[in-house]
Amino acid sequence: MGDEEDRFAPLCDGYGKDHYDKSSKTFFNPWNRESKHLGTFMGINLKEFGKFASMRLATDPEEPHATSESVLDEKLPVVSFNASECSKPPDKGIRCVWLGHATCLVQFDRISVLTDPALSPRCAPVQAWGLPKRLRKIPCPVEELPPIDIVVVSHNHYDHLDYNTIKVMGDEEDRFAPLCDGYGKDHYDKSSKTFFNPWNRESKHLGTFMGINLKEFGKFASMRLATDPEEPHATSESVLDEKLPVVSFNASECSKPPDKGLGLPKRLRKIPCPVEELPPIDIVVVSHNHYDHLDYNTVKILNERQGSRIHWFVGLGLEKWFKDMGCENVKEMDWWDEHELPNKVKVIFTPTQHWSKRTAFDTNKTLWGSWIVKGPNHSFMHVGDTGYCQTFKTIGDVHGPFDLAAVPIGAYHPRGFLRPQHVNPEEAVQIHQEIRAKKSIAIHWGTFQLGKEPFLEPPKLLKESLKDKGVDENDFFTSKIGEVLHLFS
Repeated sequence: MGDEEDRFAPLCDGYGKDHYDKSSKTFFNPWNRESKHLGTFMGINLKEFGKFASMRLATDPEEPHATSESVLDEKLPVVSFNASECSKPPDKGIRCVWLGHATCLVQFDRISVLTDPALSPRCAPVQAWGLPKRLRKIPCPVEELPPIDIVVVSHNHYDHLDYNTIKVMGDEEDRFAPLCDGYGKDHYDKSSKTFFNPWNRESKHLGTFMGINLKEFGKFASMRLATDPEEPHATSESVLDEKLPVVSFNASECSKPPDKGLGLPKRLRKIPCPVEELPPIDIVVVSHNHYDHLDYNTVKILNERQGSRIHWFVGLGLEKWFKDMGCENVKEMDWWDEHELPNKVKVIFTPTQHWSKRTAFDTNKTLWGSWIVKGPNHSFMHVGDTGYCQTFKTIGDVHGPFDLAAVPIGAYHPRGFLRPQHVNPEEAVQIHQEIRAKKSIAIHWGTFQLGKEPFLEPPKLLKESLKDKGVDENDFFTSKIGEVLHLFS
């Protein structure tokens, strides 16, 4: 009885500053005898622990099936997290969202506070079957949380401090932080003999297993192609013939370069002309070796028909592939390399954020990038295939402005998986502005369905982004397939 009374008797004042044992290098509760040894063997009341261990879950006579999903949906519903509403703290008052257990998002006075970050399905060292599981689903993935200013952690138990939550939050902040300037000259790993993106952590391992966000890849792999409510049958041939027509290629009109301005026949949905009908080609630039950008049959036919006339410009590591094809004038270049042809035309290889692969064994063995072609009167930049990174402003500062740029706008959804490698229309407009292009033509859409966005969505979002950024839509445009455009005439 004495023990029963004494164990609750206060041992200190409310400050409790004496809470560390130097000999064992452990913390303890200074409040009373019962709490002092919590967590240790000495703190276990074996009699009470035995009762707890053998006890079954109590039931409520009024709610005998309170753990069933249907009852929980009624009594303890999970409200979908409104990411847009919580994107920043309120101008007045306090906004609070309980995310389950001890995790709260609290926003006030221009700060966002997250308590005890534990947003995994199970509270355990590993997310394995049989370990304590959440009764209710997580109201939002960690990736949808707004920018967090402060995280407070009460203690290190798994239901209050979750490794995966911290990892994703840390990744979310750090993975976009620039690792270099816009030049990105350190982009080759001598030990593995592979190239990499030097821009940030998210892009560094693109194309490799380390660069795969398994969660986002799983979403992407299981995702069906999104549909546009306004164009529910947008991939049918009849709708495409109307919305994205193919204009017959005018071989005679493009038989030679224009006397003034630039001529632009573009291959998009289906091939508007066989390779044999292309006019004499002086320069071929190859952004990287993915099959949607480098085609064996096209190169073979071009080389057979036009041979030594063509100058082939490729990134480091690709020269052998072209030489094996029988191509003669192959110039292999590194980022920022320049090469001048006899007719006062300069070709420059500039960086992008992407990756390379044609077989199971050549990941990132060849270098990707963008190309600039500067003639005596006009300049053109082929952006190629890229995620957004800081290099485009540097390219614009060093080599801009450009009369014309070919900028990708498609294959961007879902963003969690495709953002590192493909820009969306909004980022495409940002590139257009940063490289200081006078005109840009939209590419990388309407031909191959590489992303999950609706087939005809990219040009719609492009128009919206141009309007939002105050750019004239005549300065960044889409074209009909095979249409010949005359600019700066």
